[in-house]
Amino acid sequence: MHAKEAAIMNAKNLAVLCLAMLVIAPVPGFTEVVEEYWPDGQVKWERTYQDGKLQGISKEYGEDGTVLAEENYENDKKNGISKTYYKDGTLRTEAHYQDGIKDGLETTYLRWDNKKTVTVFEQGKAITTKRYDEKERLRDELIFMYGEQGSWVVRQILYDKKGKVILDQEL
Repeated sequence: MHAKEAAIMNAKNLAVLCLAMLVIAPVPGFTEVVEEYWPDGQVKWERTYQDGKLQGISKEYGEDGTVLAEENYENDKKNGISKTYYKDGTLRTEAHYQDGIKDGLETTYLRWDNKKTVTVFEQGKAITTKRYDEKERLRDELIFMYGEQGSWVVRQILYDKKGKVILDQEL
């Protein structure tokens, strides 16, 4: 399929989506799953709407059908666990949302050496970030300290392989 044909197909899909939104929005209690497709016909994403607002699980797919993202919605806002995946389907991030704002743990699984990063959020602000090595040992920690009028300071603590502090500094 040529770029011009793909653009026309995408425009048609957008028109169908807009029309579907106009049709379902005024019907109280109406639930609809809306899908968008890749040019080859594979599902690109699917979202559930209730009364015209995102509700439930939304998914995004790669061109090969692999799930790339799963997000939970309540009343048009992210709520609960949202996940993203690498192209091969392995978990990349897992984050908790409350009323559309990150609140709680966000874990990122890095591709190299099975390392991971865990960040704690409170009402959208990062509080701490801990980075672990391939053996789940804490390698470093960032502590975010917020001041007045949006100012902030970061404290960094580095650990050796035995867990001993080797550096503690403000950045």
